[in-house]
Amino acid sequence: MKIHLLIFCLFYIGFSNAQKEKKDDLKFIDGIFNGSIELSTKISDKWSLETGLDASYNSEANSLQVPFHFRYKINKKLSVFTGPEIYYSSNTDFYLPKSSVFGTSAQLGIQYNFTENAYAKLFYLYNFTTKNNTNLGLLNNKSVLNFKIGYKF
Repeated sequence: MKIHLLIFCLFYIGFSNAQKEKKDDLKFIDGIFNGSIELSTKISDKWSLETGLDASYNSEANSLQVPFHFRYKINKKLSVFTGPEIYYSSNTDFYLPKSSVFGTSAQLGIQYNFTENAYAKLFYLYNFTTKNNTNLGLLNNKSVLNFKIGYKF
């Protein structure tokens, strides 16, 4: 039953929104597919260190992300997490010039576990590396607020 003590496969169906810093207009992006593999190392009863590989695709961009999160377990169902991530993103729009970027960001979020496998996650992402007019999806924005619903296998 505990074959995957350290590795969890996650598939997300997410609805995300992002706010651009320059014009303060709100942009909604849906239809994001995200799959990830996570490695979790328990530090204490309440603290753990998580890393992994996230791959995501939407109508604007493909991206690979490597997060490094510290997670604090408030109770059995609720936890908070924070930490940096590195990423690579490239646009998928055939009508625009090809562009890609390596970058870094920081995340702060909260996760609620409905069951042992089903959860909802709300997190804020601050992007340290942005390029103007590159059509790199959410990673093209300085500040991003994400809401994801997921299921662990």
